[in-house]
Amino acid sequence: MAIPTGTTARQLNAIARWVLAAAVVLGVMTWWWPSYRSWAALAASLMAVWALWLVCRMVQGRSSVPGHPVYLALLGPAAVLAWHMARTGLGTEAPRPGSLAGAMNISMIFQLSLLALGIMLSQSLLPRASEHPWLLSVCGAAMMGGSAAAVRWGQADHVNSSIVLLGYSGVAVWLSALWHPHDPSAPVNLKHNRPLRLICIGLAGIAAVLLAIAGRKEAVAAAGAAGLALVLGGGVLGRRRKSMLLVGAALVTGAAALMVIHPGRGSWEVIVAGGAIGRGEEAFADVWAGDNGLAVLGATIGWAGLGWLAIGVIACVIWLMTHARQGAGEDRARAVVWTAATALSTGALIARGGLFIPSVTLAAAFTWGLLPAMLGREERRRSGGIVVGCMVVLMLLMELAKDDGLLMWATAVMGGNDKTLHVISGFFGAMVLAWWMGTRSIYRGLWGIVLAIAAGAAGEFLQAGASVRNADVNDWIAGTAGSLAAVVPYLLCMGSRWCESRDAVVIKESH
Repeated sequence: MAIPTGTTARQLNAIARWVLAAAVVLGVMTWWWPSYRSWAALAASLMAVWALWLVCRMVQGRSSVPGHPVYLALLGPAAVLAWHMARTGLGTEAPRPGSLAGAMNISMIFQLSLLALGIMLSQSLLPRASEHPWLLSVCGAAMMGGSAAAVRWGQADHVNSSIVLLGYSGVAVWLSALWHPHDPSAPVNLKHNRPLRLICIGLAGIAAVLLAIAGRKEAVAAAGAAGLALVLGGGVLGRRRKSMLLVGAALVTGAAALMVIHPGRGSWEVIVAGGAIGRGEEAFADVWAGDNGLAVLGATIGWAGLGWLAIGVIACVIWLMTHARQGAGEDRARAVVWTAATALSTGALIARGGLFIPSVTLAAAFTWGLLPAMLGREERRRSGGIVVGCMVVLMLLMELAKDDGLLMWATAVMGGNDKTLHVISGFFGAMVLAWWMGTRSIYRGLWGIVLAIAAGAAGEFLQAGASVRNADVNDWIAGTAGSLAAVVPYLLCMGSRWCESRDAVVIKESH
């Protein structure tokens, strides 16, 4: 019996959306400790959602991905880290005793990949979150609650700054639910329920006060981030410009003055000493996980890479905010609040210890992924070949690296080994190629899976000739098994499209 066209895709999309939302809520509440197990949980969750996303796109017959300007900002640091990776972690020369052999460089590349993947999945699966205030409320509450739990029971002073800023980002996410399009079908509408709105504002105020008690300097930084959002809103949006500029300038000036009076541990000396492109993993002789993110990034990717990242992020926010000009007053208010949430999650990422906390990476991916929708920008589609190219580069680095770093450490702590990595990489390599090549033709999709198997063999030969590792036929067998496992979901996806018909209608039974 035929079903209406698009039914399977809608169901799969709903499953992927719920899984991602659950991962965000659980992740920001529990993955606040920089452990390999937490990173493994984050990677596994995103990969599970990614597999569902690929299956959904196969059923839809779409080989495109949503575009986001923040990827250009991440491209600079990724390129610098890849250069350091080639300088220290590739080649046939055996690593020096005690050397990390590129492990930290490739670990940061892997972390950037998780951040980019989380942004893409959030943007693709949760674009209508602005129309569902309950989802924003739950995510904001999870960010605030997770931060409170981490501060209260975490007993880790070197990550408190990042955790507190993450909590302030949750406050902004929570408040963004107050400005949402009117939905007559919603059981509870915050827009026209004044007592409930006051309760939400009161809870946000209580959370902000408790976070200020936990971290005074972080409260000042949060005020500065809110001020920057207001200044950008006043300069770009135009409406209520004077009030936003005045309040924003006052907050930024006050925050800057307090920072000057009570300066924290400086990082400019470390950034300058790192040079234009930094020193890669060699910089970890002078910095560590407890240092603030600016010092770590400045030492590893240099002031040029850090400058590219900063300019790219600011330009991205300004460009996206111009799309909120055409919206109503509530749309503009939501744009400013969500910009503040994004700025705070980014601040948590570069705060002390933030680069090494999985929940912070997840929160940054969530806020950045929803930024275009919250600022009123329509989805711009890009070719899926971009994903294929990025995955090929990442898998090539993993094949040739002397040490797989964070990816291998996270796999080992969960009981896996290098064969596990080959199975996973083979599966996703085949799925991505089948999706990109076979959305219109099932034969091209199967050829994509064959190409993934051949690429695994080529990677082993390349590994034997261009790296310190030896080729292992068992690795290729493991990768082949992963690639062959992709045949079943691909054929099911293509078969489900044959079961759908435009002429089919939904029959409602009357009781």
